[in-house]
Amino acid sequence: MAANYIANADINGLIGTARRELLFTEPGGSYSATEQTRCVEIASAIVKSNAHNAGYTGLGDTTTNDQIVALSLRVFLELAYARKGEKVPEGLVTNFPTLDDLRTGKLGLTGLAPAERDAVGGSYFSESSTSVTDASVQVFTRAEQNRY
Repeated sequence: MAANYIANADINGLIGTARRELLFTEPGGSYSATEQTRCVEIASAIVKSNAHNAGYTGLGDTTTNDQIVALSLRVFLELAYARKGEKVPEGLVTNFPTLDDLRTGKLGLTGLAPAERDAVGGSYFSESSTSVTDASVQVFTRAEQNRY
């Protein structure tokens, strides 16, 4: 199942039903709910992927988190207007979070805690054990690290 973080009511609340349908109507054609749904899925997938890269690995295919919805709406509107060769009207999403806010940690998602080790650049180290023996000699010890 594809992620879907945006409802028609969310879109209509920002741009209205007529404008939403116009964004997904080809010249001389009719409104395509299928194209709109696919655009919503793509926007949601972009947000989910960026959230995962920021360490938020617990996101499902739906959400009630308003920050995720707002971020998804921003991405959706950018995609929807771009398919018509237009820019999102100035001021429409000015106060909405950006993908950069999510990636850089400026946007902390309410109710979700990032796992830093799961984020891009994060690390996971196994526990050290003194009971493990092998033939390898430790070359760079903690004592040697203190000299640098």
